[in-house]
Amino acid sequence: MADGTGDLEATLAQARRMLDSLAAGGGAPDPAAETETETGGQGSALDGLVTVRASGPGRIEWVEIDPRAGRVPLGDLAEAITEAVNAALAEASGSGSLSVDFGALAGQVRQMQDDSLRQLARFTGALDDAMDRLGKRP
Repeated sequence: MADGTGDLEATLAQARRMLDSLAAGGGAPDPAAETETETGGQGSALDGLVTVRASGPGRIEWVEIDPRAGRVPLGDLAEAITEAVNAALAEASGSGSLSVDFGALAGQVRQMQDDSLRQLARFTGALDDAMDRLGKRP
């Protein structure tokens, strides 16, 4: 029985090489450097009635809403919260965009590739055994 492990292995290996290349080529940020320089960010809206503090890319520490914001229409308050969160996240990330640790991502792809190939080999072996048993029946 022909197995598809060659195609799958080639595709995963290609993805793995690309991630390794990104991680080694300087395009990937250094996670240690990121944590050293990361100071967080803060954003506010509605003349300071809504304030948000972010500790890093994608992490909100707290949201503070002044009691006077209770007089603001709910739609406007929602927009202000969104504006303050986005400003805090942009300031926390430094460039306004989230960073990716390509080294860690490459490791996860490597593990997924190894696990997938093992599972595919077991599955293919089980199918081969089943086909052999079916062929031996009268």
